[in-house]
Amino acid sequence: MKYRGNKKVILFICAFIFLLMCAGNGKDVSAEPIDEDVEITVEYGFDGRYKIGNNIPIFIEVKNRNKDIEGELQIKFPTTRNQYNIYSQEINLPKESKKNFIIAIPFMDISNEIEVLIEQNNKPLAGTKVRIENGRLLQNQKLVGVLSEDFSSLSYFNNIKIQGNDLNKGLSNSNIIELDTVAVKLTKDNIGENYKSLDALDILVIDNFDTSVLSRNQYGAIKEWVESGKVLVIGTGSNYSKTLSLFKDGFINAEIVGTETKTLNSLNKYIDDDSTGTLNGEVLNINIKDSEVLLKEGNTPIVSKLSKKDGVIILSGIDLGIEPFIGWRSRDVFISKLISSNMPNVLKEVGNEGRQNNYNLNNILNTVPKEKLPNIRNISILFVVYIMIIGPLGYFVLKKFNKRDYIWVTVPLMALAFSLFIYVIGSTTRINKPFSNLFSITIMEDKDDIDTKVYSSIISPSKNNLYVEEPEGVDLEFINDPNEYNRNTGLKEENKKLNLKVIYDGNKTYFEFQDMKPFKLNSFNFNKKDVALNELKSNLKFKEGKLQGEIVNTLDTDLESLYIISPFSIYELGDLKKGDTLDVKNVIKEYKNINDLTRSFHMNPNATNNDRNKISQLEILFERMNIYGQNENDQNTYIIGSSKDMIKDKIKVNGNEVVTYQNNIIAFKSNISFIEDGIVEYPYGLLKPSLDNKLGQGDYDEGRGAIYGNMSLNLTYKIKEDINIDIIRFKNTESLDYSSSFNGNFYILNIDEDKYEKMDISGADINIDNSSRYVKNGQIKVRLENSENKNNDGRPSSVPLMSIKGGMK
Repeated sequence: MKYRGNKKVILFICAFIFLLMCAGNGKDVSAEPIDEDVEITVEYGFDGRYKIGNNIPIFIEVKNRNKDIEGELQIKFPTTRNQYNIYSQEINLPKESKKNFIIAIPFMDISNEIEVLIEQNNKPLAGTKVRIENGRLLQNQKLVGVLSEDFSSLSYFNNIKIQGNDLNKGLSNSNIIELDTVAVKLTKDNIGENYKSLDALDILVIDNFDTSVLSRNQYGAIKEWVESGKVLVIGTGSNYSKTLSLFKDGFINAEIVGTETKTLNSLNKYIDDDSTGTLNGEVLNINIKDSEVLLKEGNTPIVSKLSKKDGVIILSGIDLGIEPFIGWRSRDVFISKLISSNMPNVLKEVGNEGRQNNYNLNNILNTVPKEKLPNIRNISILFVVYIMIIGPLGYFVLKKFNKRDYIWVTVPLMALAFSLFIYVIGSTTRINKPFSNLFSITIMEDKDDIDTKVYSSIISPSKNNLYVEEPEGVDLEFINDPNEYNRNTGLKEENKKLNLKVIYDGNKTYFEFQDMKPFKLNSFNFNKKDVALNELKSNLKFKEGKLQGEIVNTLDTDLESLYIISPFSIYELGDLKKGDTLDVKNVIKEYKNINDLTRSFHMNPNATNNDRNKISQLEILFERMNIYGQNENDQNTYIIGSSKDMIKDKIKVNGNEVVTYQNNIIAFKSNISFIEDGIVEYPYGLLKPSLDNKLGQGDYDEGRGAIYGNMSLNLTYKIKEDINIDIIRFKNTESLDYSSSFNGNFYILNIDEDKYEKMDISGADINIDNSSRYVKNGQIKVRLENSENKNNDGRPSSVPLMSIKGGMK
């Protein structure tokens, strides 16, 4: 009887476990269609083309034959750890109707399945699965969308050769990436109302197309897409009225004079080829405010370039899809140079999938607020007191009262009392609610040219469900970590746990996280549409071998950790309160260049978390400004500072605004005057020589002034011819952290005798007073021989630096 009773209990337990397993712990993502009267058709990409690491548009057609549908349209796709994400929007579809939808999803993998579902009353109504496989672009291919009533006339945009970035940037033996284009046809039906649906496109060509058929939201999506760092090419000519019909809101602020017939010699000059014949055609005479005229015939602009935040608009006064342009033999060469020379640098890169996964950015956004951390000194004191009380003090008290047998009671009680005490006094340091870290980069060229990029994170101190709402006037975009995705995974039975749900509701986006782990980083692009900022006032000059002048903080916020980034040196200045003035003579530290500055942080064994956070911010800024290494083109000066309260917008989590900890870094463009009372003084490092010729085994990095191997170089310094040079100075120094000083033979060309004179640069600075013998037409020529680093430490050698002093003619 006892055995039978146990058997019944065992059977009951097994049945109970089986029922739990059948119930499951989430919705089955592989649900089959329930209502056969609802038909879902799915296409992906533009003409099936897509890119890894970008948002991919999913085009969905829903046919409803039976009853009204009020529910949610969802796209599910798997991530790691048996999880999946959902991107969704509301669907309201009457019976006997059909409707098209476009939903953009991030795509980080190859050969992945997605599932498109319609849910009504939280139950699956219909669904279908799609495998995204064919159509993936190669790393060196750029996708061109063509919006035209005659796509075939512009099909030459397919397979245009574009010059990318130089892999050997700065070196004399360049290795320029060659990019290919893939052209796809666009219509008003496959242009979404959210710029993310256009993310896969690198270039958009609009020519001979009536843009007035596009909706206001589609037009807004195109504008945001351009500003995100893409290229918009517009062809006009005789069809300008319909092509430009939508651009009437000031996005392209232009004065249209009318069409003219012109002989287009400028096209041949642009490609340096007169052998292919000269075109005659109808041109739109259009003057665009704040644009750069790239080609013109007389006073008539032919091609203009207009910068829009990170992107550009190239407007052609000629129609790119009709004769005589499409029949011109140099058409492809012209388009290739036009795009190569004017596209943003980020589009010239190869293999930038997952570029958001930035180590420095993650460090900044994953920081726990310093003021919430417990004081180590206080904890140490409490620990010592606890040891003293629970140990010798407790023992002697019990011994005095002859109660040593009670130690097994007193020790646990004192441990409990101390635990409660620490819990109470530590309540102010505990993080018990979700919080946000915000990091922004602002580059201010002038009051009308402010480029701001903002990132944000949401972190919860405990396991929680988070419902994130974007602030008014801000577009949040979740940053997907490519490492979070399995390769070649599909929607399998085990992918049952919802990780993230993105809900599109009109112009608002919501993000729902399920069972979020404590302190897990959730990062966003915080796309703020408008950032208002005052100009920083400064008056900088270089005089008597020193940087002089003042900086006035005219902003509505304090500035911390000020730096002046100049073409010849970097100056650390400290903090500047709102409304205060700082004398730049009070320099805390001077650095040779950006590498010297960053190395001072990385090589400091006593660097704090705050120091590491600061250098992470600076490195992201320098990368965005494209001034790493301070190459020969970096002749601009910027004043850089940090602010803790520049962004006023607050993210809502679970219906409440969360505490936000900000790090905002701002770069203000400034100017340094090198002329005072007719005296001209150029400091060491400002003037960078150009390479005339080289001999030997090795190479020369013209941007960094570094010589690799054993080389002989002829270099030329160019100075404005309206300057009378009185003194020339040379200084032999380690100009970069990895470069040694030059220890070969150094010569300067004597113009009078037409021969090179050897100079001894092994000691202190060289002063050349009788400089007229070495300057001709504003040029100073030098020769360097036997550049091999004799220290045998593998480092390159640095070209000696030059400075001059003189007066205006």
